[in-house]
Amino acid sequence: MSHRMTSWSVRLLGLLACLCVVSALLGATATRAAAATDARPCVVIDTDYSSDDMMAIPVVLANRRVAAIITTEGATRPGRAATALSRLFAAPAADGFGTPVLVGLRYPGQRDLTSYGWLPPIRLLMEQSNGFFSDPLDPAPSAYRGQLERRVVRAVAGCSSVSLLVTGPFTSFVRYSPLIRDRIDRVVMQGKPLRGDPTQTPGKLSFNCEYDLAACRLAFRQLSSLHATWVDVIRHTVPAYSPSLAMVTGLGTRGLPGALRAALLNHPQTWLPEALAPGASSYLWDQSAALYLLEPQLFATVGAHKEAAVSAARLQALWTTKINNALPPAARPA
Repeated sequence: MSHRMTSWSVRLLGLLACLCVVSALLGATATRAAAATDARPCVVIDTDYSSDDMMAIPVVLANRRVAAIITTEGATRPGRAATALSRLFAAPAADGFGTPVLVGLRYPGQRDLTSYGWLPPIRLLMEQSNGFFSDPLDPAPSAYRGQLERRVVRAVAGCSSVSLLVTGPFTSFVRYSPLIRDRIDRVVMQGKPLRGDPTQTPGKLSFNCEYDLAACRLAFRQLSSLHATWVDVIRHTVPAYSPSLAMVTGLGTRGLPGALRAALLNHPQTWLPEALAPGASSYLWDQSAALYLLEPQLFATVGAHKEAAVSAARLQALWTTKINNALPPAARPA
């Protein structure tokens, strides 16, 4: 009797163990299925956080699911840009957008800035979000080798597809993009391609490509098998495709639009054409790339890139409207 009880006990325990394993497997399958069901398209923004980047990022934040923002060296340094960007757009006034800001990569070595006389003062201002923060901000910790790539992979784990918006140099892009290649549905970049565009002036490259030319050349090869689109701005027109004061004053005074409005009006000398230093220019560079990501039908092919097929006034108004979408309908300016 005792022996039979022991035997049945062992069998019962074995059956229960099998049931637990089956239950765990079914639960894991259900969890994966639920995750797949919940997966949505995402955007990753790779920026060097200049004033036009500052005006482009909220266009996407207000209208798409942004999985991560990566700060890459260019107009600003990655660690300081990450802090400034996070502080501005995640401040209480902006209602906290909750998007992770990842410190991207610096230029390999020491970049000679001799030919960029305009850059040091812009860098100082933008590393304080257009001078909005009066005190210098502590930089976020730099990414050590391989850390950025792992962080990007984690950030897009719940995305069914990823659209990349690149508005800075390609130093970070060439490192993380191969690891998420199977999820990338398109890459939108500001500027013109390195080669193959008949409208490109020989020897004249965009800042984003020129700043880290080796990375740009590698990216150009990587992009050949991706759905890649370059977006540039129309120049030398009247009225100009440039930022306007009305664009910014049309933003709401709360939340994300309000935070951007306050920071831009704090120092218009970085973006408003009539306030620029002599010889400087300001166009809807990165703003156009962000708007193309949302409304590609408003752009036309010119050479091997896209340009706006609507008036400057319509593009300016669209920028304001898209950012005000961050507010509840009742709180948006009429």
